[in-house]
Amino acid sequence: MPDCSKAADVAFIVDSSGSIGKTNWERTKRFLMRIVSKLDIGPTTTHIATISYSTNPEIVLRFNSLSGSRLNVNEVVKVLDGLPWQRGFTYIDKALKQAAQGVFTTAAGMRPNVPKVDVCLIVALLDCCLMLLFMFLSRWQAVEITWLKPKSLFLRVNIHRKRFES
Repeated sequence: MPDCSKAADVAFIVDSSGSIGKTNWERTKRFLMRIVSKLDIGPTTTHIATISYSTNPEIVLRFNSLSGSRLNVNEVVKVLDGLPWQRGFTYIDKALKQAAQGVFTTAAGMRPNVPKVDVCLIVALLDCCLMLLFMFLSRWQAVEITWLKPKSLFLRVNIHRKRFES
């Protein structure tokens, strides 16, 4: 198990499209809240950002949305618990673009001196393939793609934002 007490900027990009259904949306939120509850969230440790996406992505949390005494596990879980199910189409390309432009920036609270982690919670395998195609076309490098549990609904995708050398 990795050490979750070190400083990192962790962004969750969560599928909220109609294809997952209301029941799986609630499961997704519970799963996300369980992950977050295991992290050491605080001003000098882990910061959380979240994008919920379907037809249009919505930045729910930026790295600097919560600060000071409000930057803790309970406050992040409270925000995640209130996420509405969007029910639209699945446009992960828009979500990844939104992450690059509206989350992984210093203006949104990204800290240049700590590791960055993108975690995409995707239900459909087709969505994963579309995401990989988008990453290839935009010259992003996929680091790791794994099922979180065998035969589960969720994939973990860690992405380096570092561009390939031209």
